[in-house]
Amino acid sequence: MKLPEESKEKLSPNTIKQLDDLRSEDQIVTVLIKKEKVMGMSALNSEFEEAGAKVIDRFDKINTDVVQIKASKLKDIIKNPAVKSVAMEKTYHQLLDVAAKVVSGTSTPQINTNLSGKGVTIAIIDSGIYPHPDLTTPENRIVAFYDVFAGEEVAPFDNGGHGTHCAGCAASNGQRSNKRYRGLAYNAKLVGVRVFQGRTTSTATIIKGVHWCIENKEKYGIKVMSLSLGGEADMSPEIDPLCDILREAHNHGITVVVAAGNSGPLPKTIESPGIEPEIITVGATNDQNTIDNPDDVIANFSSRGPSEFGHQKPDIVAPGSGIISLRAENSEYDQGYPKRRVGEDYCWMNGTSMATPIIAGLAALLYEAKPDATPKEIKEALLNGANDIFNDVNGAGKGYASLKGALKILKVPATV
Repeated sequence: MKLPEESKEKLSPNTIKQLDDLRSEDQIVTVLIKKEKVMGMSALNSEFEEAGAKVIDRFDKINTDVVQIKASKLKDIIKNPAVKSVAMEKTYHQLLDVAAKVVSGTSTPQINTNLSGKGVTIAIIDSGIYPHPDLTTPENRIVAFYDVFAGEEVAPFDNGGHGTHCAGCAASNGQRSNKRYRGLAYNAKLVGVRVFQGRTTSTATIIKGVHWCIENKEKYGIKVMSLSLGGEADMSPEIDPLCDILREAHNHGITVVVAAGNSGPLPKTIESPGIEPEIITVGATNDQNTIDNPDDVIANFSSRGPSEFGHQKPDIVAPGSGIISLRAENSEYDQGYPKRRVGEDYCWMNGTSMATPIIAGLAALLYEAKPDATPKEIKEALLNGANDIFNDVNGAGKGYASLKGALKILKVPATV
C-alpha cells in the first residue's frame, strides 16, 4: 500500500515498510493511533465509525487508541490532523548470591545492611509470579496479582517461569537457601502483572499492564516498576506507544527500570522501551562469580548504545550472567531447562532480564532510605553514584550500580 508523502511523517520507517508490503489493501491491520489534543478528536472518532474501524482498546493516559482497520481506510485516516502518529502493533519478547553483593557492597564493612526494601512495593511486569516460599514465608509479600489476559486480579501464578526468576532477583528473602540466594530488597512487597502468554506479547498488552499499575499505585504502594522485556526499536521514543505509557508512569511517581536488550555486542542495539530517555535502562555484566569488581566485563549479549535515535543508553549495569534465583516449578522454563535447576527451589538464567530487577531492588532500597524521593532523584542517585570501572559509555553507561554511591548522592548516610 503506497502512502502519500505527507502521511509518512506520522509513521516510523518500519511501519511504512509493513504497510507497503501488505498483500492487499483490504487486509485488516492493528495499529496504535495517538491523537492530538485538539477539537477534531470527536470528528476522528466519527471517521473511525464510518471507516468500519474497531477500537479494541483506548488508553486515555497517553491519548492512544488501538484500532483494527482495513489498510485502505487507514490511508485516509492518517491524513486527519487529529492523528499525531500511527504505530503498527509490535511483538515484545522476554530477555532472559554474588550478584546482590556486587551491587550492595555488603562484602565491605562500611555498608550497613539494614536496608531491605521494607515499605516499598515493586511491580514485576512479566509472565507472572509463582508463590515461591522465598516470597511468601514467613509472610506473603505478593500483595496483588493482575492478569491482563483475564482482565482482573487473580491468585498469583507463572506458567513461563521468567517473571518468578525476575521477582527473586529483586526481592527473594532466601528462605530456602539460608539467605544465600537473597535479593537486595528482601523485605519489599511485590505486585505481579502478567503480560506474557508464552514468550512473546504485544504492545497493547504491556500498555494495559502498565496502565493498571498507574491506576493502582496508591492502593498497593507501587514505587518501582521492572520490565525485563524488549522489542525492535523502530520508532523514536517520542512516538513509541510503550515509551509513552512508561513516561506517564514516571510522571506519576514510579521509578521505571527496563532491560537494555540481549542484542549485543554491536552498537545501536538498545531495544524498545529501553530507548526512552526518562527511564532507567540496564545493561548486564559478567561478574565472573566474584564479589570484587576488577575482573568483571560487559556481557557479550548485553545491548550497546547509543540508541538508534541518538540517546545515550544503557544508563547503568548490573550482573546478568549465570544469575541464580527462584524456580517456578513445572513452568515452561523449568520443563525446558531441567539442567539449569539449582537444588529443588532455584534455577539460573542469563540476560539483561536478570540485571534489571537487581536494579529495581536497589531502587527500592533507596526509596526506603528516602521515601519522599522522586523518580528523577532516584535515577540521578543511581547514575551519579555508580562506579565506572569499564570506561565504556556505550556498553556500561555510568558503570556499576552502587548502593553506597547512590546513598551518598541522595545525602542519606550509608549506615541508614
